[in-house]
Amino acid sequence: MQKERPLTQEGWALGTEHYTAPEQGQGNAEPASDIYSMGVIAYQMFTGLLPFQAIVRNRGAQLPPPSELNPLLPQAADAIILRAIETDPAKRYRSAKAFADALNNTLKSAPLYVTPTMFTTNNNANVIVRTIIPENPCSDCGQENRSSSRFCRRCGHKLDDTSPLVTEVCQVGYVSDTGRRFVAEDNEDMLLIVQGLCANLAPPPRPFGLLAVADGKRGPQGKSVAGHEASRLAIETVADVLLPFLATPLPSSSYSTPGKNPTVTRANNPGIIHQSTLPPDKVFEQWMGESIRRANQVIYHCNADYETHMASTLTIALVHKRHLYVSSVGDSRVYHYSSQDNILQCISTEQTTASNSPQAHQIELVETSPIHTHSYLGQDTRIPIDYFHTQAKLNDLLLLCTNGLWHMLPDEHIKEILAQGGDPQKIARILVDEANLAGGEGNVSVIVVGIQ
Repeated sequence: MQKERPLTQEGWALGTEHYTAPEQGQGNAEPASDIYSMGVIAYQMFTGLLPFQAIVRNRGAQLPPPSELNPLLPQAADAIILRAIETDPAKRYRSAKAFADALNNTLKSAPLYVTPTMFTTNNNANVIVRTIIPENPCSDCGQENRSSSRFCRRCGHKLDDTSPLVTEVCQVGYVSDTGRRFVAEDNEDMLLIVQGLCANLAPPPRPFGLLAVADGKRGPQGKSVAGHEASRLAIETVADVLLPFLATPLPSSSYSTPGKNPTVTRANNPGIIHQSTLPPDKVFEQWMGESIRRANQVIYHCNADYETHMASTLTIALVHKRHLYVSSVGDSRVYHYSSQDNILQCISTEQTTASNSPQAHQIELVETSPIHTHSYLGQDTRIPIDYFHTQAKLNDLLLLCTNGLWHMLPDEHIKEILAQGGDPQKIARILVDEANLAGGEGNVSVIVVGIQ
């Protein structure tokens, strides 16, 4: 600007590297170059990865079709997006409208099973809350049906059974607070709370509760290094990966005779669906592990692309048929309080002590040096993930919290608060207030779940 030199003068090539068409990088930009950029944006929007990242992730020489990375994207969209990013400008769409119309028409004609649910969200910047409720769900296969239907349109099962959603949903309370020390700073934590009907395991389908806490890390002297962005990326990736696994009914061809299905799952490539004889705890372990690995890759590649140093912990808890499944990276904790026995148990273990825990086993180990003080998402391409499984009883409480709580309150005090019982939202508020009274040295976030 000081030299008053126009940015579009002849001989200059201007653009963001990964969105720039090959000919534009050589100084020969043309209208088709913008179509290429639109195609890259569409690929990234539907898959979460830039084309070059997708090639690296798949360890291959060919660009994987978008639907292989996003099982909810119709396969017909693959040819449209890949045509837009052809290296030869002559093979691309002649106009942006032609590209957009082709893509929109394909999405409108997508099969009904990819959009069967209703989502409700809240407006809290640090919490994502969703309720996934199929209309008139079949108690045998989980398929959504019209309210007037008497028989399931997929399996033919009679629709006069009481939905398990009525009796088995969890009660959830949550609070996310900046703490007293960083009261003027951003809250680096993110929470995820989802309840819905699990339609992808052997029938009959049952409700699930998906809870997650992510604690974005600060740099030296407590300086912010985009910790909130890291925790948000982690939570959004978990939702993007796990919800299709849990709540999107599979195509009819994936089912055998109603009532005699084996467990339905997906291969390592989430776009491939197959039947499995694995027990539910192993299926959940695979699904939750995949979501954490994806979250780690997203943050790691963002750090590499933009030369940042974002990092976050991530702990996921899944409640299904009064079983608790937990996957964790970092030092956030999950507690299980038995109201019947008045016992509080920490069912997750910090990475520093994971190898000594009789409850945990690591499902993916770091290949290099011994485990650091704590493991975080974004620090390496591969990370250790702890997995835990235990059973709960009616009226038990589940507590997910960042270290802003358990650093401030001893387990015995946490137990005393949980033992008071009552509304989970009230319990969550008391826990956070007590942590702040004890010093509030950091963001404090909690999710309290009452088992029904």
